[in-house]
Amino acid sequence: MNPAKSEKLILIRGGGLGDFLLTIPILFEACNRYQEVKLFTRACFHPLLQVLKLEQLVLHDLDKEGKDLCVICKDRDVFTFWNDQEWVDELGEAGAKKVIPLLPRPKSEPHFVEHLYHALDWSFRDEVHNTPWLGDHWSSQSKTLWIHPGSGSSKKNASLSFFENRAINWLEKDTENRIIFSFGESDQECRKNLLGSSIAEQKKVQFLSGLSLSAFKESLEQKAGRYLGNDSGPSHLAAMLGIPTEVLFISTNPEVWRPLGPRVKLLRVE
Repeated sequence: MNPAKSEKLILIRGGGLGDFLLTIPILFEACNRYQEVKLFTRACFHPLLQVLKLEQLVLHDLDKEGKDLCVICKDRDVFTFWNDQEWVDELGEAGAKKVIPLLPRPKSEPHFVEHLYHALDWSFRDEVHNTPWLGDHWSSQSKTLWIHPGSGSSKKNASLSFFENRAINWLEKDTENRIIFSFGESDQECRKNLLGSSIAEQKKVQFLSGLSLSAFKESLEQKAGRYLGNDSGPSHLAAMLGIPTEVLFISTNPEVWRPLGPRVKLLRVE
């Protein structure tokens, strides 16, 4: 029996969707090692975890309850991605049993998740890379290619012409094939440009925007037979759902930020 099983843990995880999703493997491992795991993260991420039914996991809204961290950390281990020394010292002075700061943006290999395992002195297993951490929800009979051409950062985006060409090629392969283009809040310029292109005139092409994270996940599970996108949160989500996922890397290192999942293909575009 792991001696740490009787202990309690607080895990503090801010950041965007992709960063959060890449933390899920250590969350599973923490639930195996600790009697109770209190996760402080953005409330919009909570539904992704509630369906996993991790008995040890207690979810907290980081934005609303983060101010209570120093009150409840007494006699608990704390893993934090807020890793400035003043904050780490403050947690220690408040009575945290052990505080381990985790590097939020490693700049070199190995993979981000491997960095986390090493920092925690946990043994890393290669199957972590190929696991559908949110369940295998691939609809293998679906004829729909889901394309998410944005990412929240123009530096990470391939050209719209690349996605247009892939969409056209997909439609030409089979008369039953369909396309869904999805867009996040920061992708409105991208959406506007595609709506003004010839691809928007195709009857087999659908445009989706304004979905909540829960609705986005549900639509992916129900409709996506294939997924194509930049290095972004939606791409990580599709991969973790087991959907065959092609991910374009422009300015980030795929060896560090590769999505986790059983059907991931990496693409490099100049």
